[in-house]
Amino acid sequence: MSAYRFLDDAAIRLRHSSYQGTAAASIARELDDCMRATTRLAMSAAEPNNLARARLIDILLWAAELSKQVRRGPRTGMVIGVVLTGTTGGESWEETTETNTVSRHGASLNCARGLAQGDAVNVRRTDTGQQGTARVVWATRKHEGNFELGLEFMSDVNLWGIDFDPPGEVRRQARSDAEAD
Repeated sequence: MSAYRFLDDAAIRLRHSSYQGTAAASIARELDDCMRATTRLAMSAAEPNNLARARLIDILLWAAELSKQVRRGPRTGMVIGVVLTGTTGGESWEETTETNTVSRHGASLNCARGLAQGDAVNVRRTDTGQQGTARVVWATRKHEGNFELGLEFMSDVNLWGIDFDPPGEVRRQARSDAEAD
């Protein structure tokens, strides 16, 4: 039952927007530990009965679902002009729009085209010409008939040119690198 209390607490913590950066990384590690421990229990020598097996599966699925909600890094509200290009149903298309928020790993933006989760799009900044390929991770229909999309870059490109690392993390990494020498 303590796993259920932990998952309840994790769900509550994830609802608060302050759980980004190191706080989110901490929750992600705890959820990963929970999934590993649950898997170990399920695979232990003593075979669980059906009720115990059902609870282990429930815990594993809930922890996995919460893990999907953990943000990998901070977001910042920033309007940057972009051109989206792609191919849908064999037809090439292009649309100029702006970002709502950006992160190291992607962006959210409005789009007139209804794209589906998993669709690939090319994102090119209108000001610098920098570009990267992203995939749609979520899409929501807006009341104006447009869609809001969540995009995740498919490579480690810093399209926005922003240092998203908190100063403490950069110093810690530099110190770890120096200690390794």
